[in-house]
Amino acid sequence: MVKRGVLQVQRILFISGMRRFDTMHIDIDDLALIRAICEHGSVTRAAEALHLTQSAASWRLKKLEQQVGGALFQRTGRGMKPNAMGERCFRSAQRILGDLASLKRDIATLQEGGHGTVRMASECYTTYHWLPKMLTSFRTVHPNVDIELVVEATEDPIPFLLNGRLDVALMTKVAGLSSYEALSQQPLFEDEMIAVTSAHHPWSSRSYIDASDFSDEHLIVYQRYDLEREPPRPLPLPQGAKPKKISTFPMTTEGVIELVRASMGVTVMASWAASSYLEKGGLSRTRITTEGMWRMWYAVRREDETPTYLDDFHRLLQTLYAALPH
Repeated sequence: MVKRGVLQVQRILFISGMRRFDTMHIDIDDLALIRAICEHGSVTRAAEALHLTQSAASWRLKKLEQQVGGALFQRTGRGMKPNAMGERCFRSAQRILGDLASLKRDIATLQEGGHGTVRMASECYTTYHWLPKMLTSFRTVHPNVDIELVVEATEDPIPFLLNGRLDVALMTKVAGLSSYEALSQQPLFEDEMIAVTSAHHPWSSRSYIDASDFSDEHLIVYQRYDLEREPPRPLPLPQGAKPKKISTFPMTTEGVIELVRASMGVTVMASWAASSYLEKGGLSRTRITTEGMWRMWYAVRREDETPTYLDDFHRLLQTLYAALPH
């Protein structure tokens, strides 16, 4: 039998915990500070981003940690990293602040009688070659809706979506997206990845290659595939492929193509992206595996984005691939 004194102590502890929860006040500014520290890695840079003094940001963080009853960040030689509690607060901050930004935009759209803006980005720079045609079609249907290309979100669109600074992102890699309750993904189309070589390369006479054929090759790809970057981005290769050498360059598609044309290596890219360069000569395309190597494109957006023009934007994206050169 449990003694009455033990029950009383347990009741006191429970009531004390409830009172502590009731007196905890976390406001929008607190959430903005948590998000800024997680994104910038220090109180100093977070304060600059929020237009605060460092002392004001440090004071707010200290009061917040006192309220939650513990530290939210680990101080390391590489900056401040959120601990388990800080990571939990960060996820909520992203969702709540993103919801608030989305709400403000929806209210502004309703007040302006259907006027609005679609802020979009693509994880692949080459898509910006064909997007203008689709955007022109969209503007004929929604002349009062502006299109804003958020180029700085190209490398990693997810934080921009969560923070409400982006409405839709075109992505091919959506692993782990299910962990973000605020986001949804809709499949758009598949495109084929092909090997591009100089016209004199041995692959030019073959109908297809497989993973083992890359073992003696120098692969030239964009800097975004640098394996030392965090988080690393998987190389556009068939499973099991291990090139002899990999070079990443901070350059445009034209730069990569010219190195390949000069027989300095091989590259892999979408068939539609390579088509205009192949027409100029000096290059050859080869299918990867007998079935081809395909990737799926998705439109990723916030679940709470409701303007009807976003649905029309998505439908136009779905019909886009058929008009691309192959």
